[in-house]
Amino acid sequence: MILIADSGSTRTDWCLLNADFSVNKYFETSGLNANYLSEEQIHEILFNELPTNLPYPTLETVEHVYFYGSGCSTQSKQEKIKLQIHRITPNADIIADHDLLGAAISLCGKDTGVACILGTGSNSCFYDGKNVKKTLLSLGYLLGDEGSATHIGKNILYRYLKNKMPDNVSQLFYAKYKRQPEDMIADMYAAPKTEAYFGMFSYFASENLHIPYIQDIIKGCFRDFLQEQVTIYEEAKYFPIGFVGSVAIVFQQELKFVIEEFGYKLGKIIQNPINGLVEFYQKTK
Repeated sequence: MILIADSGSTRTDWCLLNADFSVNKYFETSGLNANYLSEEQIHEILFNELPTNLPYPTLETVEHVYFYGSGCSTQSKQEKIKLQIHRITPNADIIADHDLLGAAISLCGKDTGVACILGTGSNSCFYDGKNVKKTLLSLGYLLGDEGSATHIGKNILYRYLKNKMPDNVSQLFYAKYKRQPEDMIADMYAAPKTEAYFGMFSYFASENLHIPYIQDIIKGCFRDFLQEQVTIYEEAKYFPIGFVGSVAIVFQQELKFVIEEFGYKLGKIIQNPINGLVEFYQKTK
């Protein structure tokens, strides 16, 4: 049997394939970001959650595991994940790699293109149909993550706190969160995960996307993303640019507008890479 995974910080999407590459089942577990979790934490998640979905007799029949995850950009982090997966699937040959490669395979298959992630965070790469040939250092939500839910939420919160919103939008914002600016500043600095605090305000954008002011904020965030994370690739002028992630799905009309504004060709927009990964391995079995 074959086990395929696409993992972020908050959740991991899995698919178990039978020996003939037909789908046995899809399921989810907690996120397995190798940057943030210790080996013990990774093992605990795998030990507690994988057997719930796959009983041990099944886990022992898994022959191949293809794991694409956040934080797996270096060999040491890849080995960190592989070691813990091996403890749960002792008879499997395991490949662990960056979630960017997983996104690129899902979007492009064996074709050349620029693959982008627009979710809680953001990232991009140039993919030659087999490998990630170019990418950028991810600066996280403090210095980067342009176009992400965190970036969008931060922009919306900033405008509210600085009294830059039109009155009707500011009133809608207060009606939803019922917090004065000084209270929200205190909340922001007290939040255990500041990026998640910023990110939740992207929901306000999705709920009020009919308002031109909100549309302009989203377009501005996507312009920032393209300028910082796509124009760096000369190849972006010649190959399609695809996107995975909830932000790309929810705000796809604004994304299409900005892509065309930059003169680029839009590729696929998909929410979760796992389906594309499954299709890829079924086609290349």
